[in-house]
Amino acid sequence: TVLDRDGTVLLCNTTVAERLGTSVAQLLHTCLYDHFPPDVAAARRERYDRVFATGQPVRFEDIRADRYYDQHVYPIFDEQGEVSRVVVYANDITERRLVEEALLKSEEEYRNIYDNAMVGIFQSTPEGRYLRVNNALASIHGFSSPKEMAETVTRIGEQLYVDPQDRQRYMDLLRKDDKIRGYEAQLYRKDGSTVWISMNVRAVRNPDGS
Repeated sequence: TVLDRDGTVLLCNTTVAERLGTSVAQLLHTCLYDHFPPDVAAARRERYDRVFATGQPVRFEDIRADRYYDQHVYPIFDEQGEVSRVVVYANDITERRLVEEALLKSEEEYRNIYDNAMVGIFQSTPEGRYLRVNNALASIHGFSSPKEMAETVTRIGEQLYVDPQDRQRYMDLLRKDDKIRGYEAQLYRKDGSTVWISMNVRAVRNPDGS
C-alpha cells in the first residue's frame, strides 16, 4: 500500500483490499485510517507519521480481526529529498504466531513438570557446572532453592562427590554410551552430611558430536 501524508491510499493490491473487506476500486483514494477502528487507526497513524517525520523505516506487529500482521513501512522521497509517500508491506504471520504461542505453552507445561517433579532433575555441563536444577534436587542436597544450589555448586565433582573418582567414572561411562541407568554415588549435602544417590543420565551432544 502506498499512502500520502494524509493517509490517502494511492496504490494497493487485492490482498490489502480483501483484508479490509472491500475492493481495490473502493479503497483507492480513500483515507486508510477510516477503514480501521479508532484505536487501530491512531496507532497506525502514529507509526506512519514517524516515517514521514524522520525518513527512517519502521517495523511493527499488530493484531486485527484475530490475525497477526508484520508491518514494514518505508519512506519514498521526492526530488527535494522530502518524504512525500510511504509504502507499507503487511505480511500475515498468524500461523507463525500460533505456532510460537503453542511452543510457549508447551514449554511452560514442561517447566511446571520439571520444577514440581518429586525426583531430582538437573542439567549440567561436562565441566561440572549446573545449568538447571529443580526443586526436588535442591531439597535433596539441603539447599533452600534451585538458584542457591546452582550458584553455590560450581564444581560438582569436587564439591558434591564424597569420592571425586565416582564423578570421573560417571563421566567416562557417559562419554562411552551416552546414557547411564542406576549409577550410585555418595554425595554431600549443604550441611556436610551425606546422601546416597541413584542417577539415570543422558548425554546431549552438539551437532559436531561434542
